[in-house]
Amino acid sequence: MMPRLTKWPRDDEGAPLHFVAQICCGDLPRTLWNGLGPRKGWLLLFVETLKLEDHAENNTVQVLHTPRLGSERQPPKDTPTVRHSMSEYIDYTSPKIRPGVPKFWRRWPIDIVVQEFEFTQIGPEEGGPSAIQGEDLYEAPVAQNGFNKISSALNRPLTWRGARYVVEGILRDLKPDEFERSFVGNSGLLSAPEFDHSGLTEEISKRAMQSTDYQGGPINKFGRYSALFERTETEVRAERCTGWVKRAYACIDAEIAQFAAMKAELEQAHAEGRTDALARKGSVSLPLEGVLWNLERYVGYRNALDKTLAEYPGPDPEAALTEEIERLGRAYLTWGTRMAEGAKAAMQKIESQDPQTPISALDWVELTGAFCETSAEYWVKSGEVLAKNSHSINMEKHVKMAIREDLLDLYTHDNNAPQTLPRDMLETLAESAKYIEPGLPHRMGGLPDLIQSDAFDQIDQLLFQLASDRAMGWMWGDVGALYVTISESDLRKSRFEHVEAWLEGH
Repeated sequence: MMPRLTKWPRDDEGAPLHFVAQICCGDLPRTLWNGLGPRKGWLLLFVETLKLEDHAENNTVQVLHTPRLGSERQPPKDTPTVRHSMSEYIDYTSPKIRPGVPKFWRRWPIDIVVQEFEFTQIGPEEGGPSAIQGEDLYEAPVAQNGFNKISSALNRPLTWRGARYVVEGILRDLKPDEFERSFVGNSGLLSAPEFDHSGLTEEISKRAMQSTDYQGGPINKFGRYSALFERTETEVRAERCTGWVKRAYACIDAEIAQFAAMKAELEQAHAEGRTDALARKGSVSLPLEGVLWNLERYVGYRNALDKTLAEYPGPDPEAALTEEIERLGRAYLTWGTRMAEGAKAAMQKIESQDPQTPISALDWVELTGAFCETSAEYWVKSGEVLAKNSHSINMEKHVKMAIREDLLDLYTHDNNAPQTLPRDMLETLAESAKYIEPGLPHRMGGLPDLIQSDAFDQIDQLLFQLASDRAMGWMWGDVGALYVTISESDLRKSRFEHVEAWLEGH
């Protein structure tokens, strides 16, 4: 609520900052900041959350002091959406304006609670501020994991905006590159499986060293020869699409033989009374029970491969199985493209609705039916296990997030909104909103609750400590905090354009 002529803060590159907090200076205790700083007007905190790094530079964090309130201001038109961008990944590093999604966080009222301690001390173990718990601060029950509990009690979003959050997430998952990367990363197969990984690596290195591009040094996918490694790997894998069954049996049989020898060694030791004897496999020492378990495991792998190949009778079971693996892998990626088209159609319907209106159970079923009621088969190789799998669109994490967002929107919309929520959900929401990350309350003045560094100059004054907050949707660093400080001399003269800010995470 800035005066009309106050310009909206922007960083050095011209990007609008995001409004985070507004504090009435008249509510600040007299002793705060040793009596320095304004006790009239308002302090406003703005942060460019999409660019913020460990130490804020280029005016990405700014504090304004306004003498009076103004009418509530909407963010500039070029402000990107930040709603829950810091607690769920939504184009985090790519500023984006998302129609139908607010450009600001929810309105939460602030009550200032005074915590007195000796400023001359340097920490809670030496007489500084004690750790704040939600139960102590609010004198009410606090839920440690309440948002998850609420989400699990419902099975769909409550509004069309919540439906947008779900479909947006699914469309991100189904982007062709991301979908294929996730498929392969989760052991999905697009070509013949590889069991002899050490042999593969050796062959790639040997072949790459023969290239005219090789000039000495180690070869791997992350170093100076990453491009050469990738190109050579593609060539070698293509050549090894035949003969993989023989290599698979050779690798499994080698493990069986090694564990069988270890078993015989340990059984001999036990017969001699050395019941605490261990057998070594590389850098690992195993007791007899561990050796027997591993031996049984690899025998099981061999039997499973026998059973799989038996389902492909004919002169060349390997070729038949390889063909099916490749065909189903390609079909699975094509299936993902079809599901994406269905999700795009669902998004078109969502865009025609008022985002704040409720979505009925029937509308939700119809909306998701085009991309959530079918599945596709494919082959996976996890460890030494080769198996056929079936997969449908997984909406769980997106639905869970959308339900939480919908419930919090209802909870904070206005004084009447809580009455629209079931009593048990209302109580759980209230308890969840009171949760404080261990040792990290929101704080003004005193000493910051530092996580890692000792960079705080005790001569400086703590303007704001904003912690990661599930209710707000804030995630500063890795469940950390944002610290904003000012020198004593600048605070004395209310020169808030000279603030310092940094992030810390766990």
